[in-house]
Amino acid sequence: WCVYSPVKERCSSLGTALYYLLGVGAVVMTAYQIKNNYTICDMSNNYIMRDYGRKLLDAMPANGVLLVEGDMPSLTSRYLRYCENYRPDVDIVDQELIGFAWYKPMHKHNFRQYI
Repeated sequence: WCVYSPVKERCSSLGTALYYLLGVGAVVMTAYQIKNNYTICDMSNNYIMRDYGRKLLDAMPANGVLLVEGDMPSLTSRYLRYCENYRPDVDIVDQELIGFAWYKPMHKHNFRQYI
């Protein structure tokens, strides 16, 4: 609106044509940015976090308990275990969250033998 309003006041005959021209210009500029930067920003073949989580879980013995602290190890290992069913025998306990009152009741069914 900063560009459109002053121009519309000066050239009221342009009115809706100018409005649509600015809209089309915005769409064209967005498409141009996507076209030029998509390959640089594409992370669809980036498996660093998946590999990190798998290495954490692979290092655990059968029926082990993985104690994690922090978002990276916690979220990657829990995603692999619960969403991809990778190493379902390993229990993952977040040391930062275990102090909260809601954590123990929420995970009581998962960690009956520990909590």
